[in-house]
Amino acid sequence: MPLEAHLTKNGMEVLFSSALDSSIVTDKQNASTECFNVVRTANYGSPELSDNDPKKKGRDPVEITGVTLKEDGKTVVFAMPNLKPVTNLVIKYRYKSKEGAEVKGEVDYTINR
Repeated sequence: MPLEAHLTKNGMEVLFSSALDSSIVTDKQNASTECFNVVRTANYGSPELSDNDPKKKGRDPVEITGVTLKEDGKTVVFAMPNLKPVTNLVIKYRYKSKEGAEVKGEVDYTINR
C-alpha cells in the first residue's frame, strides 16, 4: 500500500508499506500515468479536462521514461520529466511484493507547483 509520495526534479517517488519485487517494478509496462484538470467552483463536480487542451474533455497520458526501486526496496522512483501542475495526476501500478503477493492499485495526486 502506498504510504507517501514526493515530487522530485524529474518525477515522483512513492513509498510503499512493504518491499517490492524489483524485477517487476523496473518494467515500465507495469505502471502508467495520466493527468487531467478539474474546474473548482461552488458547485460540486466538474468534467475531467485535458491539460494539453483545456477545451477538450478527457485525460492525457504522462510519459514514464524510467522506473527504479531505491535500496530500501519500498520506494519506487518514477522518472517523468514533463510533469507540470495539474489538479489530478493518476499513477496506476501492477507490482508484486518481495514475497510474491499482488500489489495493484492507483494513487491520485495534485501537483500545485
